[in-house]
Amino acid sequence: MEFWNLFTSTETFLVNTQEFKGWGWENDEQRSLTISFLGICFFTALGAYGQYKQNKKIWTEKSGELVSVTWNNVFTFAFASFFVYGIETYNLACVIHGSRILLYIPILIGLYKFDCFTKKQLVLSGLMFTIVIIMVFLPKDVMTIVFIGFILAGIVAAIDQPLKIYMKKKRGKGSLELIGTYTFSTTFWVVYTML
Repeated sequence: MEFWNLFTSTETFLVNTQEFKGWGWENDEQRSLTISFLGICFFTALGAYGQYKQNKKIWTEKSGELVSVTWNNVFTFAFASFFVYGIETYNLACVIHGSRILLYIPILIGLYKFDCFTKKQLVLSGLMFTIVIIMVFLPKDVMTIVFIGFILAGIVAAIDQPLKIYMKKKRGKGSLELIGTYTFSTTFWVVYTML
């Protein structure tokens, strides 16, 4: 499996990535890949800022009131799937984007600590964790289907946070920065996949 190559030879992994091989401005394909990679890095940083703000708000106020556990839970494992899929397909952009899982861990711990998880959400966490672990061992074509499934689940789960705010007529501890950055980031990813 390619997944293990990252840990045995990072340099070999990097020089074999799509981005390293296709970097440049010489033709339309290179320009498209280079601009896409830079855009992904920008939106990854923007999303990380939103996650930082959400994490800070939960831990400073010691509350996860009206923060969507479902949204944060699904996105945690969606980012894990980006990481695994990126390694398998030699896609550095996916690996970088997927590394944001590290920023979700303290958010989920905070939501758990401040009693925001239901039993169903804990089961969902366990199930998604298991699926990501299994992903590592799947053939590439099956892994792609699981990866797309996580992306679709993330799109559906993203509705939960704004819906909570709308229904309660207050935002609670939900970070508007996180919602905003995800709106822009999701738009970018949709356009990216159509190119």
